Amino acid sequence: MKNHGTSIQFSPTDLTNYLQNPYITWMDRLYLEHPDKATPDEQTGDQELIQKKGIEHEHDFLDQLKAKHKNQLTEIPATNDRFKLTSEAMQKGSKAIYQAALTHKNFTGYADFLIKTDKPSKLGNYSYEIWDTKLSLQTKPYFLVQLCCLAEMLEAVQGARPNDIRIVLGDGTQRSFRTDDFFYYYLFLKRGFMEQQDNFNPHDPQNPPEPLGEGKNGRWESTAVEWLLKNDHLSLVAGITTLQIERLKNAKITTVAQLAKAHKKKIPKMRAETQEKLCEQARLQTLSKTKGQPQYEVIPPDPENPARGLAGLPPASKNDVTFDIEGYPLAQFQGQAQGQAQNGLEYLLGAVTLKNTPKTSKLEYHDWWAHDARHEKKSFEAFIDWVYARWNKDPAMHIYHYANYEVNAMKRLMTKYATREDEVDTLLRADVFVDLYKIVQQGVRMGLPSYSLKKVEQFYLDGREAEVATAGDSILFYEQWLEAQDGPTWETSKILNEIRNYNKEDCESTHKLTEWLRGLQKKGRIGYIPDAGAAAPTDAMREPTEREILSQELLDSIPEGASTEASSGASTTSASKTDDQWRIRELLAWLVTFHRREQKPMWWEYYNRHQMTDEELWDDLGCLAGLRRTRIAAVAVKRSTGFEYRFDPDQDTKITVGTFCTIAGHRGWKVRIGQLDMDSGRVLLIAGPKALKEFEEIGGLPPAQLSLVPDDQVGTESIESSIERVVREYLESGTLPSALDDFLHRRRPRIRKRLRGPIIRKGEDILAGTLDAALNMQSTTLCIQGPPGSGKTHTAAHVILGLLQAGKRVGISANSHKSICNLMEKVAKFARDEGFGLSAAKVGGDPDDPLYEKTGIQFAGSAKDAIGRFDLIGGTAWAFVIPEAVDKFDYLFIDEAGQVCIANLAGMIPSTRNVVLLGDQMQLGQPTRGAHPGESGLSTLEYLLQDHATIPDDLGIFLGTTWRLHPALCVFISEAVYEGRLQPEKHTAARRILIGGSKRSSPITRDAGLLFIPIEHAGNVQGSDEEVEAIGQLVNDLLKLEHTDKKGKNAGRLTLEHILIVAPYNMQIRKLKQALRPGARIGTIDKFQGQEAPVVIVSMCASAGDTSPRGIDFLFNKNRLNVAISRAKSLAIIVGHPRLTETLCGSIREMELVNLYCRVVEEGVFRR
Repeated sequence: MKNHGTSIQFSPTDLTNYLQNPYITWMDRLYLEHPDKATPDEQTGDQELIQKKGIEHEHDFLDQLKAKHKNQLTEIPATNDRFKLTSEAMQKGSKAIYQAALTHKNFTGYADFLIKTDKPSKLGNYSYEIWDTKLSLQTKPYFLVQLCCLAEMLEAVQGARPNDIRIVLGDGTQRSFRTDDFFYYYLFLKRGFMEQQDNFNPHDPQNPPEPLGEGKNGRWESTAVEWLLKNDHLSLVAGITTLQIERLKNAKITTVAQLAKAHKKKIPKMRAETQEKLCEQARLQTLSKTKGQPQYEVIPPDPENPARGLAGLPPASKNDVTFDIEGYPLAQFQGQAQGQAQNGLEYLLGAVTLKNTPKTSKLEYHDWWAHDARHEKKSFEAFIDWVYARWNKDPAMHIYHYANYEVNAMKRLMTKYATREDEVDTLLRADVFVDLYKIVQQGVRMGLPSYSLKKVEQFYLDGREAEVATAGDSILFYEQWLEAQDGPTWETSKILNEIRNYNKEDCESTHKLTEWLRGLQKKGRIGYIPDAGAAAPTDAMREPTEREILSQELLDSIPEGASTEASSGASTTSASKTDDQWRIRELLAWLVTFHRREQKPMWWEYYNRHQMTDEELWDDLGCLAGLRRTRIAAVAVKRSTGFEYRFDPDQDTKITVGTFCTIAGHRGWKVRIGQLDMDSGRVLLIAGPKALKEFEEIGGLPPAQLSLVPDDQVGTESIESSIERVVREYLESGTLPSALDDFLHRRRPRIRKRLRGPIIRKGEDILAGTLDAALNMQSTTLCIQGPPGSGKTHTAAHVILGLLQAGKRVGISANSHKSICNLMEKVAKFARDEGFGLSAAKVGGDPDDPLYEKTGIQFAGSAKDAIGRFDLIGGTAWAFVIPEAVDKFDYLFIDEAGQVCIANLAGMIPSTRNVVLLGDQMQLGQPTRGAHPGESGLSTLEYLLQDHATIPDDLGIFLGTTWRLHPALCVFISEAVYEGRLQPEKHTAARRILIGGSKRSSPITRDAGLLFIPIEHAGNVQGSDEEVEAIGQLVNDLLKLEHTDKKGKNAGRLTLEHILIVAPYNMQIRKLKQALRPGARIGTIDKFQGQEAPVVIVSMCASAGDTSPRGIDFLFNKNRLNVAISRAKSLAIIVGHPRLTETLCGSIREMELVNLYCRVVEEGVFRR
């Protein structure tokens, strides 16, 4: 920012500083106007080096453009008339413009390059895009904020927003991004920034924003730390969250000292256990402050959980390893999608061991480096081989680390590269990894503002020497190395050497922490209690399974150096076809072991949950914690017994009726959920004969208080066997089933009479064209993408009936029985309407489902009972993978294909000649839990469509007309989600809400489209009383209004049946059900997929985006918002906190997610 006397001019950099922390830009303004009141931290020499190298990179790219465009490149000099010169160059139509000067309102910026495109603008039949050079080898979120700011300035000049913005990275790689995928987030970020600047008042003590935590305050870090200490700020309490601070402030507790005395004060919306823990932490920190040095207290062992705390620390072994990783989370490699688990780089694995000599013992440092995916795999393998060999030689040896990053990284890497899985799994099961942070947290209370290693080590260490001080610093240093590239190795690079020194000191410090904790353990006479279920080391690895051997054979058959990266479409050249062959070979190898990888995290999670406290289980969405048995007598349920328990209904859980669970801490005590009332907080646990026998040891009844851990493993042996048969045949013969081969190569479907051009010809009737295409499929795979309201089920049922009438045998599959039944019911209706005798059976699921009585479709207990007897068979994947199903179907329709993994498709495909994928990958996605290498973890539609939001018309069929959405809603959904391809059927414009007679004070100001209702609140995460009250009033207002039908005729008053109310969390669902009248349609997004109503109300619940218990990914999930909004025929009302648009994003993926919500608010408030 610059002060021009009468006004202040801002730059894109100011916005990126605001993105990092609003405190930075407030202090920048203070320093600009009152330089005597603030002193920024000095710039380092490394930053100056990076700036110098950045200019060199920019000039190198300029030379490339000069060579390409010769005399058609214009360089803008740094003179006072640079804005005029830029405008003239644009008017002239220069192919490229260097250092273009742009301005709009109170923002000024300089684009590295403007590149001419053929998009029309007020300049003529062309316009410009922004290209920016960045020295970094990775794209960072703030780059896109800068470019969006420049794009808005460019739009002001040429009258058209550029479609794309492009970044030229330090290695020459070019990354292109759709402007609109980030522009709305930028707009709200800028509004927040301008609001801060407009209200700037250095004399008002309430005016400055509070600084963030350590290391997050830019060049004002020293000033921020000083302010936090001076104000005894609550953020200094170790382990406290932003949400907890907010709730404490609402209870008039604003300092650490006040919290230290608040044990008996009731804090609204805070659990008693959490409050006690925070108060005790604040008490010890206050005592430490009073005594002038940190204090600590050993926490006595818990009789109910004796293995926790210091009792979890094993005895020392001479072969112990102390382990620490340095990672760079923003790393992305070619061929990897945004947000996939494969992103990120563990660039340094460091460890120390004791080296004993005749006279003494000292610590020896070991390090493994990687700066790309290939070397990351090698360093991971080398480390695991090394520690596994040590453990096999010495069963008493352990790997000590601080916090769970190291173990999570090992799990990620083994699945990312499908290597060393057995070794890591065995080390985990044997409890070889020991998390000292967990031991400290459960065993020692410390009067410190943080339990980070750097803070904790003041109890046992004198100090450090390395310049890098924290894990956050190591990320910044690595970023500097990526940009400065001052040497390829730690021996030649000053920056990498500093990182290495930091990692070495971290390892040594962690080792000394282990020794210090053993001293406390000995002093407190606390013995080590090992996990009785831990695995023992073996002299040799277990023999690999036949499937693992098969998988490795395929991988070994790929020539070294062969490209296996994902292609962007069907292969054309001979070279790309060869590469595609190796890619598919690698993918098939990974599919063979897909289900094993998918089950691993379930087992890890299962065992980890049994070691959690009730408080931790309460926060775990998969569990149900804090159950207390009621006095109601046990009830007999066949050979089992039911026991009623109560629980806090405010906790959110995925557990449902029918879920099998084990009682936390007792893996053998299994129960089933017989009844569950989330509104009243009551549950009936069904205990079978085996569990009842276990309970005899404790008096014949289950525990009076307990928590539940889900036991949700599902057998996949039959699916895995089918995949194995397919892949083994491929290895032996080099061939795949034709439909699978086309799918994996992403080929155009082979359809007679439709060999070129769009599969559905221009002007062709969609139903007739789709049926004709299906009838003429030649052992291939066809995808039909159906956006909301486009008649996917209607179209599929019509086509299935046509195939049955042509004498074809058809299967229907999906992940859920509900989806299968829905489609089969539609087929039965059409058959009945046409007088066609339907021969159909549904395999598995609920035998009492209404489907059978309504349609005459038969229930089959197993696929064997149905195959060969019926022409139409529906069932989940298990019905189509058995040997008896091979070649028994002409067509297999897979519904909700965006939720079906590639592996299951590969397992089902031997049953059929042709596959039809039905679904929409822009709606609810597949529920995978494991991390998988390459593309093996994608759903069928994610794989087929890659980065496309809609299927290209020569690759599949896009149902481009919605019969549900009013044009005002459709235009938003189409532009924001479906690349502008979704169009409303003409009659949808007639459906609207008649608001003419409503009161002027009513917030319902639109008869159709999107409407945003801002509701301010604080401290809410999963439920908001304020939004419940607002929704109650909205429903009352709506019930006084009338609406029109598709012919524009008055359809009468709106009723509760005409209104869907959607919320992301069960807590909010419960609050809404209690507040609204009976009959209101209230549920989660998952419940209402496939349903519709004239009006939809969406409650966002959360007061802040970054406090959501399931993260930004869940609250702002693009697919979930799409599904929620698109349930509405006429009007979608979003009720939410207006500040959610200012959610601080740490990654490009998060920016993209929040951007859609910002676009919703923009549409719902500002567009008229």
